[in-house]
Amino acid sequence: TRKANGMFHLHTITGSVVDPSDIPRMAEYAMGVYQPMFANVCLHTTDFDSYITDHSYEVLKVCMYHRRPEDRVVSRSILEKEDVQLVYSEKTALEVSPKGTTKELGLRRLCEYLHISPKETVAVGDAENDLEVLGFAGLSVAMGNARPEVKEICDLAVGDNDHDGIVDVVHRVFGL
Repeated sequence: TRKANGMFHLHTITGSVVDPSDIPRMAEYAMGVYQPMFANVCLHTTDFDSYITDHSYEVLKVCMYHRRPEDRVVSRSILEKEDVQLVYSEKTALEVSPKGTTKELGLRRLCEYLHISPKETVAVGDAENDLEVLGFAGLSVAMGNARPEVKEICDLAVGDNDHDGIVDVVHRVFGL
């Protein structure tokens, strides 16, 4: 069952969806820092099956949070047989998206739409799911809490997620 496999978080065209019974246990999935946001911002449902059935064309991505990184390896091995994009994020998360959906593709399409060069863009990241977009952007910035492989490819490093690292990006890169 879903409960045995961890906590699920749906990203939709209108926002985020979580099971409210998971919120008090978010620290078990190394996600405790996000507990207030999940409690106050996300849509809450206890019936994911019905929600997905009723909103199938609105779900863009599913994040599966696990209690241990080893558990997400098991989930990934099961889902690799499906026609989906799989990427690790956070400490225990596995992101499941439609095949070919990446942040890099999103930035590439945005550049085309705005008629700008990738050299004019800035990407900020901290995990495996950011590697492609960081390699594509004109300036790549690693958050202070970034994984070593992210820091290795970035042009600049700033403070971590919990200490206004993104504010540092805005000040240093955009002079604001």
